[in-house]
Amino acid sequence: EIPKSTPKTTEAAPIKAPKPEPLPTRPKSKKSGQKKFFTPVVNKIATENNIGIEELLTIAGSGKGGRVTKVDMLNYLENRSASSMGTSTSESLKKEPILFSGKNEQIEMDHMRKLIATHMRKSIDTAAHVYVVTEVDMSAIVQYVNAQENAFFQREGYALTYTPFIIQACVTALNSFPEMNASLEETTILYHKHINIGMAVAVEKGLMVPVISNCEELNFLGLCRKVKDLANRTRQKELNPDELQGSTFSISNFGVFNVTLGTPIINQPNVGILGVGAIKKRPVVIETNAGDTIGIKSMMNLSLGFDHRLVDGAGGSQFIDSVRKNLETMNLESLI
Repeated sequence: EIPKSTPKTTEAAPIKAPKPEPLPTRPKSKKSGQKKFFTPVVNKIATENNIGIEELLTIAGSGKGGRVTKVDMLNYLENRSASSMGTSTSESLKKEPILFSGKNEQIEMDHMRKLIATHMRKSIDTAAHVYVVTEVDMSAIVQYVNAQENAFFQREGYALTYTPFIIQACVTALNSFPEMNASLEETTILYHKHINIGMAVAVEKGLMVPVISNCEELNFLGLCRKVKDLANRTRQKELNPDELQGSTFSISNFGVFNVTLGTPIINQPNVGILGVGAIKKRPVVIETNAGDTIGIKSMMNLSLGFDHRLVDGAGGSQFIDSVRKNLETMNLESLI
């Protein structure tokens, strides 16, 4: 610091370096009362993943003097991500118990629940819902994610998930089946130039569907970043109103709740919605030139809900089979 008595000079201003704030880098541990040092890299990872000081102090360090290293942070986040997929998502959505004062308790729906109820009822009354289901061999993608997750996290600062793979497979299929990327206005078919994917995200008191616009213009890494950004801002209630409008096709991933199959309601005015189940290891018959054999594969169920007023059963079946093929034959080495 320059003492107050020191006169200011034009040379001093550009070379003066601001001192870092002491609290974020050397917080005191409640248990020991000693200051704990965190490197800038660790602080950056913590900030990007919304890890507060209290949580940071609980991470066991493997460095000198128990210091938390970058590897410690990556391992912690990997375990944290795995846990959140199975438990924290459902825990964060737990409802408060209803306290009964009499035989029954009447509670008025909150505003979000009313909007969801109206929107779902309108869709059921409007669209002729039909569903087809297929299963996808996700083994290659699962192996790829497992192999790339550490390098991806080190580069991007967040975990690589399966959602961008599914979106990319859908975008490729939608380019070949424009009727699935359309909407109906009474008897008029409106074909959409851009592919805007609505991504259903569960929040504390309901469901929101933020939209990834112009997906056909995004590469795989761009999709990863969009998915991460929109999901985070949806749960933090930081979305702009126009980010919830304009979808041309929707995806509902109930697999994060360990559900293997579902039939989601079409998000109006879309004519199609893809339901994504959990990936499970199952014994599968593998056909080879030498004969059939049984192996363990990572399998996932996909369901497609579509509006039979515009899309026939053949078109819906061909579309979901195209999504399956795109996932099973994706050129993974060229993605990132």
